[in-house]
Amino acid sequence: MNPNLTYEQAVDALRIHYDTTDLITSRPQSHLMVSANLQTFLPNLPAADYNRFFADILYYQHLAGMDEKIVTKAAELVITGDADGLWDAAAGKPTIFCTCHLGSYRLLGLLLTRLGLKFSLLIDTNTFQKQGDKFLRIQREAAALFNQPNADMALIDAEQPSAGIQLIRALKQGRILIAYLDGNTGAGGVTRQDDKLVGIDFLGKPLLARKGIAFLSVATQAPIVPIFAYRPDAYTNAVQVFAPITPTETPAAEREAVCASITQRLYDDFATTLRQYPSQWEGWLYVQKYLDLNRLRATYPATNAPAVTDKTDWFFNHTRYANVPDGNTTVLFDKHLYRSFRVTRQLGELLNTPHFRLDAIRKPELIDMLVGQAIVC
Repeated sequence: MNPNLTYEQAVDALRIHYDTTDLITSRPQSHLMVSANLQTFLPNLPAADYNRFFADILYYQHLAGMDEKIVTKAAELVITGDADGLWDAAAGKPTIFCTCHLGSYRLLGLLLTRLGLKFSLLIDTNTFQKQGDKFLRIQREAAALFNQPNADMALIDAEQPSAGIQLIRALKQGRILIAYLDGNTGAGGVTRQDDKLVGIDFLGKPLLARKGIAFLSVATQAPIVPIFAYRPDAYTNAVQVFAPITPTETPAAEREAVCASITQRLYDDFATTLRQYPSQWEGWLYVQKYLDLNRLRATYPATNAPAVTDKTDWFFNHTRYANVPDGNTTVLFDKHLYRSFRVTRQLGELLNTPHFRLDAIRKPELIDMLVGQAIVC
């Protein structure tokens, strides 16, 4: 943040920057994936709003990074919802705070520092290595500013095999834990798919979510408090706190079902806040990594392809597909089912014309694919 600007002026300057920068040209792959994700999860959002939405995502992401360096923002944080779980944690009760990358999400750690708490932050390896020292420095600055010498933050690398033991030990020592629901990290990284994942519904679509937060709660009997940051206006930061999810003693045979239910509840709570402030979530940049593509594709309605002989003029299906030149070839990306078809650059250029005849394509099997996969209509 420019020291010559007030906070409000800095926020306004960022808004102007993201409104006047050609973000589609500078970040074409990100824009394409966000467009696909919006079609999938927010089908009622008009496509004409995608560009503004994309600019908003980057704007709020930038604001989150700016806000974490202004430690006084933790003192201005507006707390809404059911705050009982927050105050129980402040009174010394070991608690798991479950949050997401929404709004100025990094202010949660500064809020706990302002309350004088000892807490552990669960983050992925990349963040641990590249930003860990910065997180610790900012937390120490906040502890000094708020005169909370006992406040302490520890970092736990979620992708280390020993992460689970560290988390259990931290809770047993009376520390608070902050975990990100939408990070989906754990030993093996974000792309790992195994029995640590559970299928849940998120905004009406199938997601593969890690159930480690729920298992940790059941194993330690520490309640989970869903808490999500948001900006009710351009200059104000707030958190919405949901009722604590209090675990009960669970027989081993029932633990999987209980943890699945808890994980679904966490995503339902998050969706409540997200629906109010959808463009403040940076997860639109990567939520496709967690889609259950097998379930998504299995439930997708069958394409009713017209007979080739019934039409003369054909059009590229821009609503469903993107046409992306790639060297001497073209990639046709299916924004509904997240799969790609590589074709010749010549065919890609033909598909980009306003309309065309299929008899210009001399390979029957290629015509069958274009029509059958609804690439043309």
